[in-house]
Amino acid sequence: FTSMELNILYSYVIEALVCLHTHVLEKLPDLVRGLPTLASVLRQQVKNRRVRVAWESVLSECGLQAGDVTALCTFFIAHGNKAEYYAAKVRHMYIRDVTLMITNMVKNQALQDGLLKALQVTEKGKAMPPPREPKSPLKELIPSVRN
Repeated sequence: FTSMELNILYSYVIEALVCLHTHVLEKLPDLVRGLPTLASVLRQQVKNRRVRVAWESVLSECGLQAGDVTALCTFFIAHGNKAEYYAAKVRHMYIRDVTLMITNMVKNQALQDGLLKALQVTEKGKAMPPPREPKSPLKELIPSVRN
């Protein structure tokens, strides 16, 4: 990645992770002080049923799965020391079609899926389900009978 592309992707990752953390805190206002970071939520959801239920609910509401969060956290850790956060206005000045950039540049499928979902969560508030394979009309599946 160029530094600009890395900064754009990193910014979407940050916003998606912050969104997840914020939504968990909204569901658990009495635990806000005990869950200051997303890392604390991830640690506590293993031990605390209320945190786990809130976490799973937020993932579902946002259209994400645990693997998507793993990919985003991995990206954040791997690139956080050399990336810079860009606000939405700045991101949009540099690249119009981030989806195209992600699909063309990111070869790891899990990371690509996670980044595309982060983009959707950041831009629309929710990731869209993956498109389903178009189903063939039933008559195409049944061989024609000739007399």
